[in-house]
Amino acid sequence: IVKVEYSGKKSYNNSFSHEGSKDVQGTTKYTLDNLVPGTKYDLRVYGISKCGNNGFPSSLEVETKIGGKQ
Repeated sequence: IVKVEYSGKKSYNNSFSHEGSKDVQGTTKYTLDNLVPGTKYDLRVYGISKCGNNGFPSSLEVETKIGGKQ
């Protein structure tokens, strides 16, 4: 199992926050849906063993675009 966590903020609106997580099974590729345009996201990806232990996360920072595809 792989766990994907995300946390998004807008540079011009400090009160805005968009967070969530997804558990993904059986794939090496995953697309996060419903991200908010113009938002900087911190993404963390964890591998979870059968006994429930998390590995060290891989991290990525991305910013979604307004009015276009990433």
